[in-house]
Amino acid sequence: MDTNVLAHTVRALLPSPNWYTAYNTACNDQYFVYATQHLLVVLERSSFDFVRTIEAAQNKIEAISVVDRYCVVGGQDPFLRVINLLDGSLLNSLPGHKVCVKAVKLLAKEMMVVSGDKAGLIVVQQAFGKKRAEQTLIKSEVMAMDVIEYQGLDYIAIGYQNGIILVGTLDSNLRFTELGQFSQPNDSVNDIAWKPIGPDEKPMLAVSGKRNKSVLVWSMATQDVATTIRLPNPPAHVDTSKSKLWVALLWTKSTKNGDILVISSHMGHVCSFIVANDRVREIKSKTNIYAHSRPVFSFCKLDRVDDQDIFVTTSLDKQMILWKGSEPIMAIKTHNGYIHSIAISPLHPLEAAIGLGEGNIKIWKQLHLDTDRLRQKLNTKNKRKAKKNAQTFNPYASIVLWRGLQGQICKLAWHPTSEEQLAFSTEYGHVGIYDINNNKTVLFQMHHSLYPDTSASLAWLGPSLSATLEKWQALEQHADDLAPTSSGNGSPAATDMTTMPHGDQLDNSTLQHPWSGDLLASCGGRQGILIRSLARPRQTPIDGIQLLNKINSEWARQRASKTTEPTCIASNGHCLALGYSDGSVEAYRLTDLTICYASICQRKPITCMDWKDFENGTYLLATGSKDGSIAIHQVTASQQKDQDLPAETTTPFCSLLGHNNKVSDVKWSYHKDKWLVASSGLDGLVLVWDVTPEPQLLACFPKHRFHALCVHWHCLEHDVLLSGGEDKCVYLWHWQGHTVDSMADLEFIRNTNNQERHRLKRQKKQSSQQHGMQNDQEDLPRPTKKQKKEASLPAVLPTTRSLVRKLSPISYDIPTLQQLCYLTACRLTGEQDTTASIDQLLQAVEVDDPILEYSRLPALDAPLAIPDHALLIMGDKSDVRQLLGLEVEQLQSMEKQENSHRWQHHANEDRKLALEMIQSHFQDLGSHASENGMALLDWVALALSPSAGKQVWLAMMEEQAIKLKANNQHHLAVSCFLACSKVYEAIKVYQEAGLIMEAIIVAKLRLANDVQLFSQLLSEWATSLQGQGHEELASLCYIQAQLPGWQKQAANLMGRRHTESGYFWAACVADEPETWRQDWLASVAQRQKE
Repeated sequence: MDTNVLAHTVRALLPSPNWYTAYNTACNDQYFVYATQHLLVVLERSSFDFVRTIEAAQNKIEAISVVDRYCVVGGQDPFLRVINLLDGSLLNSLPGHKVCVKAVKLLAKEMMVVSGDKAGLIVVQQAFGKKRAEQTLIKSEVMAMDVIEYQGLDYIAIGYQNGIILVGTLDSNLRFTELGQFSQPNDSVNDIAWKPIGPDEKPMLAVSGKRNKSVLVWSMATQDVATTIRLPNPPAHVDTSKSKLWVALLWTKSTKNGDILVISSHMGHVCSFIVANDRVREIKSKTNIYAHSRPVFSFCKLDRVDDQDIFVTTSLDKQMILWKGSEPIMAIKTHNGYIHSIAISPLHPLEAAIGLGEGNIKIWKQLHLDTDRLRQKLNTKNKRKAKKNAQTFNPYASIVLWRGLQGQICKLAWHPTSEEQLAFSTEYGHVGIYDINNNKTVLFQMHHSLYPDTSASLAWLGPSLSATLEKWQALEQHADDLAPTSSGNGSPAATDMTTMPHGDQLDNSTLQHPWSGDLLASCGGRQGILIRSLARPRQTPIDGIQLLNKINSEWARQRASKTTEPTCIASNGHCLALGYSDGSVEAYRLTDLTICYASICQRKPITCMDWKDFENGTYLLATGSKDGSIAIHQVTASQQKDQDLPAETTTPFCSLLGHNNKVSDVKWSYHKDKWLVASSGLDGLVLVWDVTPEPQLLACFPKHRFHALCVHWHCLEHDVLLSGGEDKCVYLWHWQGHTVDSMADLEFIRNTNNQERHRLKRQKKQSSQQHGMQNDQEDLPRPTKKQKKEASLPAVLPTTRSLVRKLSPISYDIPTLQQLCYLTACRLTGEQDTTASIDQLLQAVEVDDPILEYSRLPALDAPLAIPDHALLIMGDKSDVRQLLGLEVEQLQSMEKQENSHRWQHHANEDRKLALEMIQSHFQDLGSHASENGMALLDWVALALSPSAGKQVWLAMMEEQAIKLKANNQHHLAVSCFLACSKVYEAIKVYQEAGLIMEAIIVAKLRLANDVQLFSQLLSEWATSLQGQGHEELASLCYIQAQLPGWQKQAANLMGRRHTESGYFWAACVADEPETWRQDWLASVAQRQKE
């Protein structure tokens, strides 16, 4: 294949066609098309090579019909859509149906569209004109439809759920003219098919039902049933109780012995019958006739070769099988799940493991982009064998691993040296090994308790770590310390491990420990990092965070003020990288697990990581974030004696900004002379970047119709990638066929890629306004006025609104707030002479007008007037009460607005009640009585409970608070907890809801000086603030929290903006060690030179 053609070639592993419809496939002279959910998949008719996917609907597609390059799509959407198969564009939308369309036919003559829906409505309209007619011939659901041309007219057959079949033609006014009618006795019509006719023949129609085990052949000439075909009985070993009977029909071309009718029977049995007048004879297959294991839904005839028809079947077993006559010649195993992960082992570079969202793993066997070359390799001197090889070559060949797997397979990782061991993690947090050789699953002890929209990442650890763990266990006196903690962050232990020798100095004869051999690390959820032994899967894993804290005790002490958790992990055999929920990144040497790199250049949670060898013993680490940014870090793993702890860098090696949504995966290429990295994102794009010498966007792959979830480079063909996503397709493509020249090209691709999708959404919105978007169920009676009045609020309200106003974009004077951070630190540490300290620092830099301006300090006890309500929360009780008074005034002004939504009104009432309970304003509680009817019986019982005694009232109040919390009514839950003096429980409600400011307010007004709780809340709020870009406010939180390492965290955040004033005040706050201060002052000097 030509190089340029190969670069633009795209192959795909295909999703399953839609089930329980006989009209999910169609073809023309060039393409074979099938529907999967709301997408169309287009393949080459002759070679079955992938062409494209087209987003054709907003909901499930039930029927398609193709004529020439046009495809008409009908289904659960209220529109029929006309799609251009050549470029995937939407040509026209045809209204008319209010319920699901079950059958549609596109007539070549005048491009007429005939469609029928669940209500029995038949609509006939021009695909590109204004002529249109609709009528309900029989008030029953349309189940099947077929068209044949006879004597210059289009004969249309329509089958209904009540068993009636109508045959007729269309008049000049597009009205249906009935020519005949007969019924399927005591059964619903399942499928109908016209027999191809010769010049002197009259049409014959085959009809199948849903329950009767026979097929009727109806003759137009006699207006009666010509013959009946009985379905063959299934063999005794076939269990027909597993699924329903579905009988699909296909007529093939006539033979000298009669006409051939292909029928799907029990459990995927495809059988063929020769029909000649009133005689029927079954054609016996030479091979296994049970190629499918579940019911077959549809047939699609493609071609005729050697007097035998080539056709395709689709089935519930997720296979599409290509048949030649009565013999299957190629099976394509499709899938129904999202593509969550792709992994390729260097030991098997032409096979890819794919983690699916339907609880199994698929191994794609043919990772070749040039399929023509593969077909040529199959050619031999033996012409018969060469012909057979060409017919049986299957570019979609794959195997499915399912034994012992449950839930979505989120992450995969091949063992680095074993070709049969594949590690996986699931949506439930389970981690295990799939033994491909023995086809079995081994699950590890203890699973991760995952947070929503997260998964457990995996990393195989190098052999050097085994010796490290051996020495560590030898030094441990209590084996119980290895048990994982409930917190992912862990806490520094009292044991000092800093004197532990390096990996090359370890004595391997210390003891025989159970962690020798292959080790697998998993990261995610509340358990943090768990290190497991492949040889002992049922052994309790090691808590990786606790282990790292023990070995790096000083580093753990400095970062103890952070309330952050590890989110992902990656290893290259030399270093172990960790990404955290606050965007920070750490790297540890695997030889001794000492820290060698730290970065805080990203603000949102790290979602993915990957390593790449760089040069001179250094490595490049790519990290993707939830905000769409990608940072490239340069990490040096060489060990230096008496090395200080690494400074947390705020500037990466380079940054890659191209995604506008979460980065789902990053992978380095296998090039030796290039540093290319690919990234996939929830914006549906896969990007390819060149990192050196300057960051540059090289390519953009836009064919994913929804979120792109994973990407991987080909091990042998270094410019070829695989990517998968929520469109359920795995694409194999060459990046040089999708190059872009600038970021403007990327935006153009993004807009073009979303244009048709937005057009579909607008049509759906317009339809919902016109028709109320009736679904497949029967219309429910509308409630009367009395019912509306007594209706209660929904069980789960929208997301709880904050009591205080959301922090606005930074509008305050940043240097002034930086001064406040320094002065607050001086007050808390007892520093009195602030001027002398500033003058001492000014001697280390070049003093100019700007530095004199922002370094001028007010008196230590002089208040700074900064108009930001966030600072009131950090004040004393009077400041907090002032803030709450402002919020009450705001709510009162909102009540005066006339146009307020009903649930919004009750949300404001909940907030007002909570504000008054927090301030202990009990005199106005009676004004909150309302007639919303929400849990009325509970409130009545609660009101009557004091008559049973105080203890009963307290118990019922607490029970009501728990119910409200479960329904996401957090303010009401807090009000109830405060009413029964459960202050800590009220604070916990706000903490778990992410309302940290509210938790701080309650703690300050309702508790004594609980230093530990205040510090914890301030640390959590700091993590939230720095993710929103409020670095100075986050620094102030760390300073006030006074947890170990607060100076380092505050200084790092103040210098994160890379401004001269930020560096200067970071040096002021970073009091110790002296090297930190010198580093910040050096940054000030560098900024002055720029």
